[in-house]
Amino acid sequence: MQNFHSDSAFFLHLSLRRSATLGESRTHRLTRRRALPQRFIPFWNDRRILWQLSLLPADPTMIHRCTTQRLASACHPRPRFTEPEMMNNRILKRAVCLIGSLCALATVQLAEAKDVVIAFEGSYTPWNSSNPDGTLGGFEPALAKVLCERAHLSCKQIAADWDSMIPALNTGKFDVIMDGMAITTARKQAIDFSIPYATVTSSFVTAKGRTADFGNLRSGLTTIDSDADAKTALAALRNALKGKVIGVQAATTYVPFVRTNFADIADIREYRSSKERDLDLESGRIDASVENTVYLLNNADNDLSLIGPVIGGKIWGEGVGMGLRKSDTALRDAFDKAIASVKADGTLSRLSLLYMKTDLTPH
Repeated sequence: MQNFHSDSAFFLHLSLRRSATLGESRTHRLTRRRALPQRFIPFWNDRRILWQLSLLPADPTMIHRCTTQRLASACHPRPRFTEPEMMNNRILKRAVCLIGSLCALATVQLAEAKDVVIAFEGSYTPWNSSNPDGTLGGFEPALAKVLCERAHLSCKQIAADWDSMIPALNTGKFDVIMDGMAITTARKQAIDFSIPYATVTSSFVTAKGRTADFGNLRSGLTTIDSDADAKTALAALRNALKGKVIGVQAATTYVPFVRTNFADIADIREYRSSKERDLDLESGRIDASVENTVYLLNNADNDLSLIGPVIGGKIWGEGVGMGLRKSDTALRDAFDKAIASVKADGTLSRLSLLYMKTDLTPH
């Protein structure tokens, strides 16, 4: 092996042997490449490319600049990939695409496998109640099961405290509220709602045997669509409840209703649950309460009596709907379609009559 004092001399020597080298067998060229001194190995590819140009640059300085600075784009075209290299590149790209597709598919399947968690109070009979075996029963759990089937969703039912349902929904503890919740302007500022699946009417109630304390109040239905109409429509009730103690469940539409229309003539007390309020009502610690009419009719147990008219109208909102996070628009749309479906084919009416003893289907 000859010794070369510079890279330029080495490549000039190669150019003189060009014709002879082109005639060498592939095996011999590879053998000779392995025999090159280590300092010339980085320039092997440069040499091959320069041979393809037929002639090396005549100026040795130019050769030196090409080889030492490795300005391949200035001295010769960029080398092409060999066939094996191109094949490996295609295989690599396909592998990356396959891995990406599998990851995306796994993500979709995980999302589809996630249960939609629906929360009920579990103590608002007949809307919802807790069974001895820990399951939930009543109108809303039965309706929820049908709605999930219609929407092709896997759903899980849990019990939760009423007074913290909206904050718990927005923090992700569950996905849907289904608890006789009226759709109101105030609530719509915090959460979204499905279309209504039930209408709302409410009534005042007192303990059995105390109806005489409230005089001869008219029964029937009174429709109130605004706060401006309320005090006029409720004039007789205001006189009957003057000086009395009225109990209401916290975080319900009844709190602002009672405080707006009765706080100036009666004492108002709030309770965390309807059961706590009912116990105080039956024991005489409070004089009256206002609650959903269907709830009262199904929970009187001969211990409570309705007083005054049944109150309906827009004052209670747009009806009862499913509460959802504002960001869950796809879930809301799926339940909207399911509710429309059970309403159209009569399923909603049948469930309402079965559990509520009246048809609450919205019109």
